[in-house]
Amino acid sequence: MQLAQRVLEPKSLATGDRIDLAYRLTLARPATTAEREEILKFLEQYQQALASAGTKGNQRLAAWSAFCQTLFAMGEFRYVY
Repeated sequence: MQLAQRVLEPKSLATGDRIDLAYRLTLARPATTAEREEILKFLEQYQQALASAGTKGNQRLAAWSAFCQTLFAMGEFRYVY
């Protein structure tokens, strides 16, 4: 959740820039265009699912936290050079 909070903290960033920031902080590279498009869809669908389920709390933070967890689960993150 801390990574998600850090990525959401700057108020002036667009969503695509936030995705790139998350990628840079975890993988030391920006997201590709295809990755960015998939993540945008994921974030939107995740927040809609939470809203449909009547989930209380910060749905935006929950969606971004789920996205950040996927970055930590990537082999690219876990690989040690």
